[in-house]
Amino acid sequence: MSSIRVSTISPALIALCLTFITFAQNNKSAGNDGKSGGQVEVETDRFSGNVTVTMKPQTLIDTPELQLTIELKYRLDKKKLEESPILVEELASVALKSSVKGSVDYGDRELHFLVDGARLAGRRTSSNSADPLLSEQDDKGRRPDFTFFSTLDLSQVERLAAGKKVEVRLGAIETALNPAALAAIRDFAREFAAHAPTRSNRKGAKQ
Repeated sequence: MSSIRVSTISPALIALCLTFITFAQNNKSAGNDGKSGGQVEVETDRFSGNVTVTMKPQTLIDTPELQLTIELKYRLDKKKLEESPILVEELASVALKSSVKGSVDYGDRELHFLVDGARLAGRRTSSNSADPLLSEQDDKGRRPDFTFFSTLDLSQVERLAAGKKVEVRLGAIETALNPAALAAIRDFAREFAAHAPTRSNRKGAKQ
């Protein structure tokens, strides 16, 4: 009797498992098709074709009084590219986020880079202050303070990636990028270039 039960139940269990696997696969591919490699993520929206390349936050400074991180992001809007391919700007957004204990002097609040001692011309920096009611202390008693925004074009990002020593100054704060942050920027530069329309068109022309 027991062997009959096993042979009767097993097909039902198999069918149930197959149904669950199929559902999980369909659910996974319903929205964005993501690809992650270390500190850089590439997401492609299957419906719009938009591509987003994101470098996860990299720590520049981490002291009891101040934490400063940097993030990079590039977004390719396929609709804008199709409508006005000549006018599409290949720019990566740069976000520096600070968490502080007490107060910090940000000076002129402008973002500057030095690559192997040579100045990298940047664009205007803007900033937003964190809402004190929504910001929570971290384990060192620091609270989110400001987010500073700027942009870099593809050639500038590649200059950062090619540098052996990259220094950053935000107002009165100066620091050098550590090896982990430089490695993440190099990965980001590769993905940025791989999805930039001008580079894609150049590859297509060679083929």
